[in-house]
Amino acid sequence: MQTGLWELNMMPEKISIVIVDDHPMLRHGLISMFSLHSHIKVIGDYGSADSLMKALAIGQPDILLLDLSIPDISGEDLAPKLLRLYPKMKIIILTGNNSAYSARMLLDNGVQGYLLKNSEQHLLLQAITNVQRGFTFISPELQDRVFRMSKQIKNDLISAENLTNREIQVLRMIANEQTSQQIADELGLSLRTVENYRMVLMQKLGAKNMIGMVKK
Repeated sequence: MQTGLWELNMMPEKISIVIVDDHPMLRHGLISMFSLHSHIKVIGDYGSADSLMKALAIGQPDILLLDLSIPDISGEDLAPKLLRLYPKMKIIILTGNNSAYSARMLLDNGVQGYLLKNSEQHLLLQAITNVQRGFTFISPELQDRVFRMSKQIKNDLISAENLTNREIQVLRMIANEQTSQQIADELGLSLRTVENYRMVLMQKLGAKNMIGMVKK
């Protein structure tokens, strides 16, 4: 049975936590673990976004532990929405998804932590402490991949800055799966000119093919 947010009557140094996961056993396991640590207080646990939103309208925790796989909305969509509504609340993603792309995307959207569910307990406690102090925490096994992805994104942005307005326009149309002939007809260009744009874009973006170019 899910518990609701209850009145916060605790010492200021305590960190208030809300857990969101559709597996009751995991929620109860975390609650039991946190009960052994006097600086952490679980003030609610929920299995759906709907029940969470109703509780947050009453009060928010210091940190929200959020799974990405919940029934009524994905965590990827929910996290940015929550951060817009409650900017003082910090979010740590607690998930089985080890995608560096998902981690990077969520961190870029304001999430402060990304931790895998197979992590040791001390890492979760460390993540909570770090995030509460204003730092970002990423699962150690993802840190290198996320860093390399961030570096690649930065390089891609530098490459994109060298594109002309026309090249950006053509690139967007390619990304929308328009053929060279469709692009030529819409922009009033020759087919050869559009093909030249494609070649130039691949060179500027350092892509080996159209798929790589569109990804960047």
